[in-house]
This record gives sequence, structure tokens and C-alpha cells, in this order.
Amino acid sequence: MRHAVHRLPDARLVMYQRVGHGLAPVLHDALDQVAAFVKELSD
Repeated sequence: MRHAVHRLPDARLVMYQRVGHGLAPVLHDALDQVAAFVKELSD
């Protein structure tokens, strides 16, 4: 995934250590990351 993210010009890879496959422990931050990414698309 780290290598593939560079293929997309506006991509951003955020990794959460020791979370596994779920986002429940970091849901608030993950949603903030999505919101920031979407906002940048409209700028």
C-alpha cells in the first residue's frame, strides 16, 4: 500500500499502528482525516 499510494496524485495514506482491520479505536481521527481529504478536493 505504501508503494501504491504514490501512483495517485492526491492520495494520502494514514496508518494506525496496532489497530488491525477495524477503525473503532481511532474512528474520530479517521473521520477527521477523511473530512480533511474531501475538503482539499474542493479547494
